[in-house]
Amino acid sequence: MAFFSPVDERTNDYQGDAGMCLLQAVSEPPQSFSRTLLSDSPHSRPPDNCTESASEHNMPDLTFIHCDPDDPRAQALLSQLGETLARITGSSGTASFDNADVRVPRARFVVAVDRESCPVGCGALRPLSEDVAEVKRMFAVPGSAAGVGAALLAHLEAEAREIGYRAIWLETRAINSRAVGFYLRNGYARIENYGKYAGRPEAVCFGKSIQPPASTAGSE
Repeated sequence: MAFFSPVDERTNDYQGDAGMCLLQAVSEPPQSFSRTLLSDSPHSRPPDNCTESASEHNMPDLTFIHCDPDDPRAQALLSQLGETLARITGSSGTASFDNADVRVPRARFVVAVDRESCPVGCGALRPLSEDVAEVKRMFAVPGSAAGVGAALLAHLEAEAREIGYRAIWLETRAINSRAVGFYLRNGYARIENYGKYAGRPEAVCFGKSIQPPASTAGSE
């Protein structure tokens, strides 16, 4: 499962992470999507206990619905996320998410429903710059089918690519080995800590290029 909670860039309230995966927002939008990859980082290899990735063949049968965070399905999932975060971190993280963040151009809020139309997860994209999007507030319901988190992440990546972003950035806590493993297994690489996370040893930042393959037009 994947749990994400952003930081309120207006209050600089750093909530940290919980569960498998957590993302935070940044206070200053990046100017470029290029970041130095830290391949020698202790967080550059996925732990053995994290196996969920978008390359698995048994991906769950999901439908992704684009909606507002005030949608009842979204609210139910965000409430579950808050309860989960409160149990793990002592804070629900509700004060650190502003629905307005995903009501701007080039942003998305997505609810995943299973074949019985039951909501099983949610996630969001928000712009950091012209080239870079950040994933926020992603949650897979505990006990849902395996692969929901990876499927959600893959869908958000596809949405970001279609919108025109070239990369996705995110942040999680170094202590959260399951989050670190999840992202590494899904093609993310450690990058220099950006924005408000610079100089914070408890924070681990990741990035992934989502540029489409080079055009083969005119080739045989």
